Amino acid sequence: MTQWLDSQCCISQSLNQGYKLVQDGQSLSLTLTESGLLPAGEIASVLVAAETSGNLGDSLAHQASLAETDLNLYIDHLMFWIPKLLYALCAIVALSIAFGWGSGGFVPDL
Repeated sequence: MTQWLDSQCCISQSLNQGYKLVQDGQSLSLTLTESGLLPAGEIASVLVAAETSGNLGDSLAHQASLAETDLNLYIDHLMFWIPKLLYALCAIVALSIAFGWGSGGFVPDL
């Protein structure tokens, strides 16, 4: 619980810092980067390029579309492999019961 409160406090401080930077006329990308609200990487460079070109909304929509495509592909992969893993687990359990691996299974000793 205290960890959650600490993270809320840090986020609140970062938002306040970002708000002050925006009021001072800083760009969105610089504000988010300096306040710690934007992780460094591809999205930071996309924001800088979008602000420079004046197409911030279109660029963010395009990035969201790309992220959605990646996420859907990842979910498709998961949905393909999860049933196969469950079938394999069921087969292992069935074989261990049938052959008495481990603690003897349910087959009585004769």
